[in-house]
Amino acid sequence: MLAIETGQVPTPDNHLLEYTLYLPHIRVLKSVILAVHGGCFTDGDHTWNSEQSKGFAEKGHAVLQLNFRKDNPMNTLEDILLAKSFLENRLPQFRDRIGVLGSSSGGFYALRLVEHFKFCILTCPVFNPYKRYCYLQKSDHPQKDSMLRKHLQHFGSKESMQLWSDFYFPKTVPTLMFGGLRDQNMPIELLKPLERMENMTVCYLDYDHSLCHKNIPELISEIDRYIDRIF
Repeated sequence: MLAIETGQVPTPDNHLLEYTLYLPHIRVLKSVILAVHGGCFTDGDHTWNSEQSKGFAEKGHAVLQLNFRKDNPMNTLEDILLAKSFLENRLPQFRDRIGVLGSSSGGFYALRLVEHFKFCILTCPVFNPYKRYCYLQKSDHPQKDSMLRKHLQHFGSKESMQLWSDFYFPKTVPTLMFGGLRDQNMPIELLKPLERMENMTVCYLDYDHSLCHKNIPELISEIDRYIDRIF
């Protein structure tokens, strides 16, 4: 039996962040996943990967989707940690089984907070937004102009985007990354540096960028088995 809870999480400066919590029955609950949705640099919100979250919940994983602030990167990072605290209070008996799922641009934020979680799942993560920006400039992506403009708007300037894109490889928690072999939004060549991360497992599937948000049985089952091995 699957329960779907909705509500709002208040921020310290009185913003109200919409959330949806997909909650399996407590007797079958395996882990808790904080889903950092894609589209963080553009128009994404907490409904972005609802279909996929239902798939995880059906396998026994609670999933929180929160509509993080996207006006600047610091606020987004603060909201993710706020969401983790919300889960620790909402499901205290599972506070040691909270992991993070970063989808597309959500992977950028998940990786920068990975040490706060017990595991990390990445789907087509935009871990270096500046390199992705440069790739889009040369691509024929149908939404290129809009994506480039909104990337700059999110980070404030190209210089700021470059600074945020500097990435060190942390001593990380168990991490599973998926890339799409047909992904023209975040192609495989931009993901290759992440293969060097400690505790990283990589899986490339024959999908496009929809790998980030669709309920793909192959993906859901592989992630479910991975989390089972951790706990």
